[in-house]
Amino acid sequence: MVHHVCFCPPPSVKAIIIIPAQLAYHHMAEILIVDDAKIMLDIVRGMLEGSGHEVIGAVTSGKEALEAYQKHRPDIVFLDINMPEINGLETLREMKLIDPDVRIIIISASRQHYDNAMNLGATSYLLKPFTRSDILREIRNSLENNT
Repeated sequence: MVHHVCFCPPPSVKAIIIIPAQLAYHHMAEILIVDDAKIMLDIVRGMLEGSGHEVIGAVTSGKEALEAYQKHRPDIVFLDINMPEINGLETLREMKLIDPDVRIIIISASRQHYDNAMNLGATSYLLKPFTRSDILREIRNSLENNT
C-alpha cells in the first residue's frame, strides 16, 4: 500500500525549494590565494564573491604564502607557479612539509610544470585563463575528494 502525503504550506509561504540530497551538502571553504600579479589576486577574489567561500588571504610571494598558511590553515590554497624568490613549486613542497594534507590548486598560464606539481602533491592544476565555474568546480572537487 502506498501512502501519499500532501504538504500544503500556509498562505504566507511563497515558494518551496526542494534541493536534491547530493546538492544539499556544500562545505564553504576558507581560501588562500597566492599570485605575484595583484590583478590575478583581484580576479580570483572577485570570482569567489557570492560563492559562500571565504578568502582569508591574498598574498604575492611564496614567503608570504607560507606565513599565511601557518597562521590561518585554510582549506584550499590557489597557488601560482611563476613567482620571484620562492617559486610556486618550492612553496608547494614547503607547504606539504608543514601539512601533508594541504589542498593546493595550482593556477598557471602553462602546463610546463604540471608533472612536477602533481608529483609534489598538488590537488589539481588549473590553466589560466579560467572561469568562475572552473574555480568553483575545482574547489568542490578538492573538498569532495578530501585530498
